Amino acid sequence: MSKVISVTPASGDILCGRGITCYQHTGNVQFRDVIALNLPQYTDPSLTKLQKTMMIQNIIDSQSKEGNRFIKEDPAGWVELGKKDAQRKVGQTLRDSAAKILQRKTGQSLKDAAAEMRTATKMRTAAKLRTAAKIRYCQDIQTKIHDIQMKNMYKNEKCYNFHSPPIIAIEKPNTNILGEILLSLHNPFLR
Repeated sequence: MSKVISVTPASGDILCGRGITCYQHTGNVQFRDVIALNLPQYTDPSLTKLQKTMMIQNIIDSQSKEGNRFIKEDPAGWVELGKKDAQRKVGQTLRDSAAKILQRKTGQSLKDAAAEMRTATKMRTAAKLRTAAKIRYCQDIQTKIHDIQMKNMYKNEKCYNFHSPPIIAIEKPNTNILGEILLSLHNPFLR
């Protein structure tokens, strides 16, 4: 077990905890200002999870460059948070602030506003996954078309140059190509 090192809070440190002492601490007031500045970008629907993670890390890095630490009260005194705990703190603060803004706009309870934000995020993620699956499916179809064209080319003995582009005009159009492609692929979008 690692040894806990007690620290003395400085004015710019962010105190993790509840109550008036933490809320009114100078570092926490400044931290809320930083969160407010980053909130519009954080709530942008086009932002990916990776971009949000990078934004959180940038906030932590900017606080560290200013000499500010994320600290919490422990039975041994005040201790500095690790990287993961600091990321959780910043991420939770951004999500809570976004939920409060949504609550003010819609008049919902804070719990309902937070649930609505989670649902919207899940819907955006699902839409991105569906789009990626459609792209992969189209790429599979293109590969199958290419394979069938190459097979037909070799059947018709039309291949004289192995370095020619893969798209080939077939002398007799094969009406079964599309049927063969669809049978050879499992289409998740036809369910």
